[in-house]
Amino acid sequence: LLYKYLEDRLLPIGKNFQEIYTKLIKTSENWYECHRYMMIPQTYYRETVDNPDFFEIPGISPKLYQIINNITSLYNLDPNYYPCPEDSNKEIPVVLINDVFEAFIDNIAHEEQEAIEKICERLGLRVLDGIFLAPKYDFIDVLIKHDFIRENKQSDGKIRLIPQFSNETLILSYLAFVSFRRGFLSKELINWISMTFAFIIFSTILKSQLSDHNIFYPIFTSLKTQEKVIPYMMKLLCFNNYLKLDRMKIRDSVQYRKDIFNFAGSSIDCIKQLILDLSEYLNEIGKKK
Repeated sequence: LLYKYLEDRLLPIGKNFQEIYTKLIKTSENWYECHRYMMIPQTYYRETVDNPDFFEIPGISPKLYQIINNITSLYNLDPNYYPCPEDSNKEIPVVLINDVFEAFIDNIAHEEQEAIEKICERLGLRVLDGIFLAPKYDFIDVLIKHDFIRENKQSDGKIRLIPQFSNETLILSYLAFVSFRRGFLSKELINWISMTFAFIIFSTILKSQLSDHNIFYPIFTSLKTQEKVIPYMMKLLCFNNYLKLDRMKIRDSVQYRKDIFNFAGSSIDCIKQLILDLSEYLNEIGKKK
């Protein structure tokens, strides 16, 4: 029950990308900060954006997050319009790839620019004519449904699709893609997602079952205890009944555990709120029984 409560809010399942995206939109009002936190592993520096394995999905680095923000801003402030390849009666919004990377000096985003097609695949975008970024055709209907694009009929009778993206529009697309293709996640992202779930569940059980004044509370909240218990939970959560992730990618290195546990979400407001909500939910279940 705890896992299901958490899954529905952070990493919902669905029969297709569109269904998962819709579920995320519904929960994003309260939990978008948790969504974003879960997509940006603190070990992002170990990731390779342009991985030889086209199907492997890495997490979002701070640099890539800035690139996504640039794309969002360009769509909202200064889009161009391009004849829709699939429907000649529509004009779709596009932005220049060069404009996206203009803010990055000294080639510091060269790797991301070289891997732009892979990045687009995860954001619901595509490259047109080698120079433009445009929404995928099947993503357009999803964007219209959630008011991220509005239709405007032009004097020539064509429908111009005008973007009105929010901060979460493309981040949630990335997260929906991750959830739908969870069998292809990178090692860093698998460790970060499973650690986040394990930490929240572990902290919830402590909060609902032990008070701060309990003599055992400091023992369970110590880093040494977490370093032993949470990795075991991470592997359990990867099984098919839960996250359905590749548990063979869970790292056993003590140093690595310290690297990611130092950034566990206890100091993140949205994670603290989620733990509080989840512990209240657990207490309600206990009262009913």
